[in-house]
Amino acid sequence: MSVLAICSLLPDFLPEHPSVFAQTLCERAWNESAQAPFGTQAGTIPQHQQALEANVQALVRLYAPFFRLVQEQQKIANTYTKRLARWSVWDEYSRKDLPILPEQAMLPLRGIVTAFPMIERTLRQGEIPDNIVFRSAWRFFCLRYGHRAFCEGDIAVPRFDEDLQATFAHILNLAPVRKYDDEFPTAPTLSMKARLLHVLWRKYLAAQYEIETHRSETMQQAYALRQNILATAEHLVLRGRLQSPSDVWKTSIHDVARL
Repeated sequence: MSVLAICSLLPDFLPEHPSVFAQTLCERAWNESAQAPFGTQAGTIPQHQQALEANVQALVRLYAPFFRLVQEQQKIANTYTKRLARWSVWDEYSRKDLPILPEQAMLPLRGIVTAFPMIERTLRQGEIPDNIVFRSAWRFFCLRYGHRAFCEGDIAVPRFDEDLQATFAHILNLAPVRKYDDEFPTAPTLSMKARLLHVLWRKYLAAQYEIETHRSETMQQAYALRQNILATAEHLVLRGRLQSPSDVWKTSIHDVARL
């Protein structure tokens, strides 16, 4: 039930069929988020030489307060959603004010491919082209979103800067950006009632930005922990405990101590 609750709260956080590792991790973190008082997220990242248990515990300490914060902030957001809907002004506010999602941040990269179609072949091969415009934009994207991924709550899912071929393929599958699309958007005029209630919309936005900020920070630390776990898994492969490093994601977090 906890995984269903997480999917309801964060619809794009987990894939339809999460890895065994992620499912058991989220179940434990969700349960702890309901029991333990709200605290700080994991601070010290364990070294990869340490046992898998240390990294698993760090992930639980990371996910549990995040789940609790999302529940609290979404509850606040829902309060303002209901009020704005009750006053029939909810649909008047621009959704462009909401936090930028990673896929939206990819649109400028797709626009660069539209402007320089000769780089598409290199991108489809999973390689960064020599084009300085794309390279600069890609570096900026990675600084802000490289540690993110679609369905990123599943720690088994490669991050954007780990699987360039899949990331570039997704970028190329986005609708091509036309030269003047949304260059001078016309902002809809708010009704007098919507303007008077705009303070509630800003409070709703504040809750959404709080969630997105903590989500990015959580995934930044999860990225380091993911790398630690894979590094440890490589040692386990050498010792004959695993056939491949990715097999660690097929293991419940309760069974990692046996590896």
